[in-house]
Amino acid sequence: MRFVARERRPDDGKRRAIVFAEYFPPYMSSDRRLFHLVSNLQDWSVSAIVTPPLRVLTKRCEHRLLPYGRSFAGAEKVRKHGGISATYLTLPGWLRRMFERTATLPMAYAASIPLLIARAARLVRDSDPDLCVVGHPSFITGVVGVAAAKLSGKPVLLDYPDAWTALAVETSGLHNRAAIAALKNIEATVARAADRIVVITDSLARYVRSMGAHAPMSIVSNGAELDRFRPARDARPSKSDTRPFKVLFAGRLEQWSGVREMTELVEEVVKRAGSSVEFHFIGDGGAAIKFQTRLARRGLGAHCRFHGYQPYWLMPELIAACDLALLLFPDTQTTRPSSPVKLFEYMAMGKPVIATGLPGVREVVTDGEAIIVDDVRPSPIADHVMRLMASPEECERIGRAAQRLVNDRFGWRHLAGLFEAEMDRAVAVARVPVPAYSGAAAVVAPSANSASPP
Repeated sequence: MRFVARERRPDDGKRRAIVFAEYFPPYMSSDRRLFHLVSNLQDWSVSAIVTPPLRVLTKRCEHRLLPYGRSFAGAEKVRKHGGISATYLTLPGWLRRMFERTATLPMAYAASIPLLIARAARLVRDSDPDLCVVGHPSFITGVVGVAAAKLSGKPVLLDYPDAWTALAVETSGLHNRAAIAALKNIEATVARAADRIVVITDSLARYVRSMGAHAPMSIVSNGAELDRFRPARDARPSKSDTRPFKVLFAGRLEQWSGVREMTELVEEVVKRAGSSVEFHFIGDGGAAIKFQTRLARRGLGAHCRFHGYQPYWLMPELIAACDLALLLFPDTQTTRPSSPVKLFEYMAMGKPVIATGLPGVREVVTDGEAIIVDDVRPSPIADHVMRLMASPEECERIGRAAQRLVNDRFGWRHLAGLFEAEMDRAVAVARVPVPAYSGAAAVVAPSANSASPP
């Protein structure tokens, strides 16, 4: 199918896009990424179609997310957030209930997808946008967004924030080989159907290519909201003999996010530093309760503070109160191509970070802007923590270098400009041939990892 880019609309001079999303307002980092990118567009107006997340439908999610399921019940709902109008695609109660039982889940999925596609295609045709932006290659949102766009004759720009099947499998603990193969096939089908793809790292681009996607591909990194994540002049904690050194992890608490590694690190650091160190954990996830229990059983509970899920607007204040941030992701299929949003938010706040040297992390930072570790054993990492505890000057130096990097290259406004260029290219895909991604040297648009703001 060939697409012809439209002339600009006479009313406001802007092209129009429909964005397919799972969580609106955004809940997780991938959804916040999409929201920040489309909220900062200059020459596009955006509305959203929101599909029910699979883990909310199955109720295999954090307890606090369960009320979100009501957005997809009853009559179709339209809500606004941040100036973006979103329509929620609902499902009948009997069908939603089928998702809650393992035996009927496949039938529920098979019955829901055509229904959601039909409703989404109707909305796309009624709105008549220039482009459909699909927020990720997920098993409902990705499928529905791509199919609705194709049925309506609209080009598709697919934003790819994670290795999706790996993320789902590692988060859920799924071991059924047939089910995993089915999920991989769904993800691959969505990736191959896109007309243009945006990924967050070169490592993720290689993953997407391995699934048979041939669309032109570019890198637009994750980043931080610089107006929100910036240290106040007097926000740096004053070091004193009585205040403990505070070490922070913020994000999902899952096996793939390093809960085992952090358990060992807490034990090693507390053994050396005692009450002069305090660990703070912000977030929830499938491993949160076991992680907290494991620390308590080792007698480490008094040195740890669990804050649970915290609203996005509170995060700058919570980060500002700490001295050092952790990103100790083990090397897995999920983490290898990742470049977590939290990394950029830590750095934007001027905090030193100890991060695992995964490919996606090394693409954006050097040892001068963070402490990159390849050895995830607790003793070498504890050495870094102890050194930083004893040297506020080094903390300050690393934090300032990190903040400069994010301010120069990884603010959402700058990244939205790169994303907007990809949107423009997507509507002109049939008119201007563009070479497909074939490696780091062949990125179509300037990579946010190396391009300075215009």
